[in-house]
Amino acid sequence: MPLHKSHINKSSLEDIFSTYFTKNQGWDLVNDQVNLLVLIVNTIRPKKNAAKVGLEKLIKILEENPDYKESFKNYLDTLFKDRFFTEMITDVGLPSEESFGREFRKRLTDKILPETSDSRKMRYLFKQVFHQKNDFQWVTTIDYNQLVRLFDVLEVPEIDTSFEQEGSMWQIYYSVVVIALRASGSALEKDIVNLTPSYQNKNSPFVALYREIEDLWDKASSNNELKSKDDEDYKQIYVLLQQCKNYLAKAYKGSETYGITLQTNRDINRIREQLKRIELMLPLLVKEEEDIKNIKLTHLFYILMEIHSSRKKLMEFVSDSTRLVASEISSHKAKTGEKYISSSVKEYWKMLYTALGGGFIVGILCIIKLLLTDLQVSDFGHAFFYSLNYSIGFMVLYLMGFTLATKQPAMTASTLVDLIEKGINLDVKARYRYKAFAVYFSHLFRTQFIAFVGNVVMAMIVASLGVYIIYLLTGNDITIKAWPKLLYDLNPTTSKALFHAGIAGVFLFVSGIIAGQVANRNKFYGISKRLADNPTLKWTFGLRRAEKLKTWYDNKWAGVISNLWFGVFMGSTASIGVFLGLDLDIRHITFAAGNFGLALFGSQAELSVETWFWSILGIGLIGFMNFIVSFGLSLLLAFKSKNVPLRELKPLSLSVIQEIKTDPWSFFFPVHIEKKKDTLSEKIKESIDKKPNNS
Repeated sequence: MPLHKSHINKSSLEDIFSTYFTKNQGWDLVNDQVNLLVLIVNTIRPKKNAAKVGLEKLIKILEENPDYKESFKNYLDTLFKDRFFTEMITDVGLPSEESFGREFRKRLTDKILPETSDSRKMRYLFKQVFHQKNDFQWVTTIDYNQLVRLFDVLEVPEIDTSFEQEGSMWQIYYSVVVIALRASGSALEKDIVNLTPSYQNKNSPFVALYREIEDLWDKASSNNELKSKDDEDYKQIYVLLQQCKNYLAKAYKGSETYGITLQTNRDINRIREQLKRIELMLPLLVKEEEDIKNIKLTHLFYILMEIHSSRKKLMEFVSDSTRLVASEISSHKAKTGEKYISSSVKEYWKMLYTALGGGFIVGILCIIKLLLTDLQVSDFGHAFFYSLNYSIGFMVLYLMGFTLATKQPAMTASTLVDLIEKGINLDVKARYRYKAFAVYFSHLFRTQFIAFVGNVVMAMIVASLGVYIIYLLTGNDITIKAWPKLLYDLNPTTSKALFHAGIAGVFLFVSGIIAGQVANRNKFYGISKRLADNPTLKWTFGLRRAEKLKTWYDNKWAGVISNLWFGVFMGSTASIGVFLGLDLDIRHITFAAGNFGLALFGSQAELSVETWFWSILGIGLIGFMNFIVSFGLSLLLAFKSKNVPLRELKPLSLSVIQEIKTDPWSFFFPVHIEKKKDTLSEKIKESIDKKPNNS
């Protein structure tokens, strides 16, 4: 029979027991007996987040009514008979071996429409009964002794007495052995072994861990008695667990030298979680210190509840899966970004020189882009030619050692966060950490300022001069139709210039990620070493040239690919926007300045004061949006990858504001008074670098 309608939405424990748990055993007539347990738990579950949940009422009903107790005991015996929980321990809450893409799709589908489990397994029971997200929180508020007492009232047999196959103790040991075996197999995979060369040709701690757990079970099952916590075999498992953790720490460290892929990152993360699961289960493998009946069963229940609630949210899965790769990308960006922060007058003027070179290239690209707009091709054709123009230009600019303003913030954010991370890890006083950050941020900002100046001035001059030369040679003014639109696109009040500048900032951030990922994959697969060792290259070009190719690939390839894709993003966005019916485009400060130069020639510089004002302000605001979006996203990535808490953002921001109040000119020029502050910052950095790392 189905459950009574009056009991489904509103019922009390007394009503439920008087209806289903009398001598007549009404529960036996219910179609789905799991729903009856769901109903009972619903009556116990607090309506709101109560401070504590008690089982006194349930225990009292059972103690005062022997018929209820006997019937309920029979019900639970039937419900839990042959309901295995090994799958919960070995699989639930642990990352799978599937690829990131498949696992992501699986979890996304499960979030929308939760998967079903075999109704004969314990996992199904937990999913049906404890289906609300806060169930683990209120269950843990139940007094431990009350749960022990409930099991005692129901005369539930202790789990450490069931050593027979498929008994409770057998399932626990079997689950732990399976997890250890899986961790051992994954840890011996080539990609992980290559990250830990110091462990090669040595006995794996994972294999030893598996053998030790199996040996502990053999001894316990043969004697039909669990070992004590003081047993040397049991203590050895903890020693081996620590060795396994050290192995993974070495693998993490090795990724800095050898690189890492997303899949290898997921493998390491999965092994780490498996070790945590083994450690969680270990206390169940030995005798309890307290001689209390059903204490181990109670402990198992809490563990299964914790496992059931540990099913990670989608974004937590993405975060865990990508953290190490993000760290590697950020590390590459930090190393690259150091050269983009000028700390001296010489470096400051050198940045201006390279920025002028970048502005020269961009000025030419603006003219070519204007010529390409007249091509009678499809939107795809325009996207292709625009992307080709930008990509070639950016790669030439990069290979010539010139600077494109706003490309640096995506790289330099990691450098700044490195300073904070070291300070936190080495317990450097907060005020020194924040002061160092503020000083370095002022260096970054003024470096960007002078890069903006160099790019903007040169791009404007080259674009204007270039179209003038074309006019002298051909008599054709190529700006005649375009200049009003070019001016309109600069005005932040009448166009979506700032929104489009934000899109460009996102692309600047993504191009930085691409550079880090390409460099990371190069390290992991040893591409540059393959080039140097390739017999065809060595015999065709010679050893010296092959070595030069290796060095060039190491130093330049990531930047080349990054700039290529940045060009594709810049060139194709508008066409994609047309295809989607959205007003998408990009605005970059240097190109905005070049376009203003084109508009100046087209209008013969006969612009109103208002137009001059909004155009120049628009160029500045576009640059600010480029900077703040790319730097902000890169800063968040660096915080995530370095495990620096986001709460650090507030004091860091306040320290920057204080630095602006104290010495605003240092954010624009390397003024003489700043020399003291540079020295202070260097001393802070040196103290951090020299302080011994005890972690």
